[in-house]
Amino acid sequence: GTLMRALAYAAIFGVGLMAAGVATADTWTDPAGRFTVTLPHSWRVQPLSSTGHTYIKAGDADHECQIVATPNTITAASSPAAVRRAGGDDTQFTQESWLRLANSITPVFPNSSAQFLSRSQDNTGFWPLQRAELKSTTGVGNPPLPISTVHAGLTTRPGMDIMGFCYTISDPDYPTPDNPALFDPILRSMGTANDATLQAAAEAADASHAAAEAAAQQQQSQTQQQQAQHPAEQTQQRHDHREGPSLSHP
Repeated sequence: GTLMRALAYAAIFGVGLMAAGVATADTWTDPAGRFTVTLPHSWRVQPLSSTGHTYIKAGDADHECQIVATPNTITAASSPAAVRRAGGDDTQFTQESWLRLANSITPVFPNSSAQFLSRSQDNTGFWPLQRAELKSTTGVGNPPLPISTVHAGLTTRPGMDIMGFCYTISDPDYPTPDNPALFDPILRSMGTANDATLQAAAEAADASHAAAEAAAQQQQSQTQQQQAQHPAEQTQQRHDHREGPSLSHP
């Protein structure tokens, strides 16, 4: 699909794993202004060295999310309403598209190791969140970590794509149960500091579009009524014309 093709893939994800700083936060705001995300209070945030996009790794001893925000020059010129509609178009987010995207995130899926399990759409918030469940039989990351399922999310804004990949780190000798409910609110919280303004613009555009459609439907209905009345009037006129002369003769 257009949107998935518009995502900038593998070339940008050769990121170095050098820490740029460590912090603890509830809502983490990208210093470059590309995205925000809400994380458990105890999680540590590690921004990773990157150019042209923002990449962070966040988590605790047993849970981790890798989140990347990438500027999208194609959607930058689109309206918030148009980007929202495209982000909710399921036909673009196929199994093949998800695998291509996942395998481009080499810090999570090195050597094209991603395997597709399922996909869905989360409409809990105003902005659609595309979801996928993925796995890797060789482990995730470098060095590989023993992980059962990667819970992925993708959301879009005008000029920005935000993706998250969350998982439970489970030692086979001391297994930690996977807890998808822990990751759901994190992925749902991915957005930008400008979301309120973008949502207001999208809602205004949708309201204007709905009003224009309602006016067009009303005009169409009035036209149809007039067209229906016109033949009836012509029929009555022809009837009156036939009866008129006959009344003038005994």
